[in-house]
Amino acid sequence: MKYAITIALMLSLSFGLITESFRYQSTARLWTDDYDLLFDPARISEIEGSRLWTSLSNFVTGSEELFSNGSVPYFLIGGTKNFGKYYPGLVLDMSSDKDALDTGLLDPYGNPLYGEGQTNVVEWLDDTLGVYRAKRVETEIRQAFDKSSNQDFYIGVGTDLSSLRVGLGFMRNTSNSTFTDPNNNYTYNFYYEDIDNDSLWWQDTINYAGDNVYGSTENEIILSAWSARKKLTYGLIARYRMLSYTDEAFIIGDEAYYDYAEHQDQDYTKAASIDSA
Repeated sequence: MKYAITIALMLSLSFGLITESFRYQSTARLWTDDYDLLFDPARISEIEGSRLWTSLSNFVTGSEELFSNGSVPYFLIGGTKNFGKYYPGLVLDMSSDKDALDTGLLDPYGNPLYGEGQTNVVEWLDDTLGVYRAKRVETEIRQAFDKSSNQDFYIGVGTDLSSLRVGLGFMRNTSNSTFTDPNNNYTYNFYYEDIDNDSLWWQDTINYAGDNVYGSTENEIILSAWSARKKLTYGLIARYRMLSYTDEAFIIGDEAYYDYAEHQDQDYTKAASIDSA
């Protein structure tokens, strides 16, 4: 699972902030839109007037359905406006998703329970005369989720210097994925109860909780320049990227066993594990 989530994080970096408009993609990258010029800092000055982009414009993907149950929580806002000879622009977007996974528990009909599941089993024990003298109770709760979040930020500024246009941009992507493993997030309680004496014979309790958290951060510096020479325009763009990953897990739990048959002895253990890379 660790490798699967790491791959997912790498993909989220590649497909974080959408830097190409639908027009540019649908015309085989032949026709640009103002949104495309934004991510080439030296060409921001080509955007006429002021612009405002939001996720409500539905330009990000064709499958977005922001006002239906099929929508993924997504927010985007950006724009451009010139100040004298300087042409700044920026974009901010955020998205999050949470999937319920199989807990490994089954309901009374044999169907798997997802997200957070709980099972309760009560067994009544009778004597040779058919009188119930004790009961056996087993309760188990497990949680299983896969949560992810992405934040992207871009800012750029361009200016015209006679026949030369130059610009500088900065882009940052932060991705986090949290895996809640049902084997590390569960509560188990098991006991025998003497009904006649209203006392316990045996009790076993287990509690564990913790998540695996995977994160990544990418910072990119963009420098571009365009120069017009007679009938040709020459362009140059340089990018420098810095990428970092984090992989952390913190799971803590305790187990307690009580034997009431002969005496109230208690065997108590406490375990904690930390894995960081």
